[in-house]
Amino acid sequence: VFEGCSKLIVYGKRGSAIERYMANNYHNDYNYLPFVADDAVTGTYDSPYGGWFIYTIVNEEVTIIKASKSIVAVIPDEIEGYPVTSIGDYAFANSPLDELTIPKNVTYIGESAFYGCAIRWMNLPEGLTSIGDYAFADCFSLGLEDGADGTVYIPDSVTSIGKYAFRY
Repeated sequence: VFEGCSKLIVYGKRGSAIERYMANNYHNDYNYLPFVADDAVTGTYDSPYGGWFIYTIVNEEVTIIKASKSIVAVIPDEIEGYPVTSIGDYAFANSPLDELTIPKNVTYIGESAFYGCAIRWMNLPEGLTSIGDYAFADCFSLGLEDGADGTVYIPDSVTSIGKYAFRY
């Protein structure tokens, strides 16, 4: 129904039929569309490095829920004066993303957030506590910047790593 709608966001009430429909039909690596509950504020952030992020603000915290298919992503520390604390499920999935900078306030990286990306270089911030299932799965180039050995540094602050988070 919603194929090819790259900036589409579906709004509705928590627990509604549309939320269940979206979870069952548009919550996967190739066909993800974000559902936003009606109590969230949303917006689009145009990155000075190219591309855009769609975000929500709930309880004075920002979650990146979708992003353009760009090569470099520098996620800002804050948007509209609120800290970016989460990267939502599938936000960057299957992007040609090559370099990734995650801000220090991010504590959560969602399920399949970077699944299938071409990331060679990234930083994981010291305050990160949770990495979701398949978050970096199938990122075949991860850690291979300029002849590196494929090592990815996971900060001591991480207390939860989901299944197959770094599988490839």
